[in-house]
Amino acid sequence: MKSTPFLHSALWIGPLLVFLIVQPATGACESPEAIFRWVIQELKIEQPFEMPAVRFVERKALAGILVQSNINAYRLWLSKDEPTQAEHMRKHYLDTIVGVFDPKTKIVYIGDFLPDCRRQAVMAHEFVHYFQHMTNGFNANKIYDQSALRSVMEFQAYRIENRFTKQFCESRDLPVNKPQMIVSN
Repeated sequence: MKSTPFLHSALWIGPLLVFLIVQPATGACESPEAIFRWVIQELKIEQPFEMPAVRFVERKALAGILVQSNINAYRLWLSKDEPTQAEHMRKHYLDTIVGVFDPKTKIVYIGDFLPDCRRQAVMAHEFVHYFQHMTNGFNANKIYDQSALRSVMEFQAYRIENRFTKQFCESRDLPVNKPQMIVSN
């Protein structure tokens, strides 16, 4: 995710050699640390939290992590729904997974197959789940139905992901490269 400038052109202006460096444009939230701080600000979190580790993995590894970290949810689906419906839900999640927060290890996993800005937006989404876990999410005493609680938690995470996308990704249709001048004599 780190952008590397490259030499676009150089020209002589009198005794000075001017290099025109082209730096790929990036949003204000390109690093995991910056995204983490942005999510803290968006969620209005006042207490300090250590940033969780972030790992970029391929889809197959991501699916394995999802299965391991959500085995209890799958068992719950099996107990409440008929097995074919539970398996259908599991397959849907495995086919569409792009990120996961593992509460046991406190690691955020993001698909390395995603385009940069999508990967960053998914990271913001998973950081929301990290904070939900660390702060006990919503007041679970007020929401007795666990599926309703999960829906509310997902809604909050998607809201932040969408806000990130609007603020940092949709504005990237500006010129891809921003010229930057470095003067040398």
